[in-house]
Amino acid sequence: MSLLVITLRLLHIVLGAFWVGTLIFFALFLIPSVRDAGPDGAKVMAALQRRRFLDGCTGGSLVASARPGLPRPVVSPWALVARSRSLPS
Repeated sequence: MSLLVITLRLLHIVLGAFWVGTLIFFALFLIPSVRDAGPDGAKVMAALQRRRFLDGCTGGSLVASARPGLPRPVVSPWALVARSRSLPS
């Protein structure tokens, strides 16, 4: 295996674990605590949405972990353009 494949696989695993851990934290701890806090919980959630920190962390780690896990495309769009220009007419 090349170093690139190993690096991408490790990145995929680490960021995927972070993403799953974040979802578990939300589902098991944050949301029930916000519900128990009542009206003050709404203030906490509003503050979190204003900062956009958690959206960036979960969304960014999802994209960053999914991309290395996807197989490389067989033919990239640029290869199709280069191939079509080199074909005899």
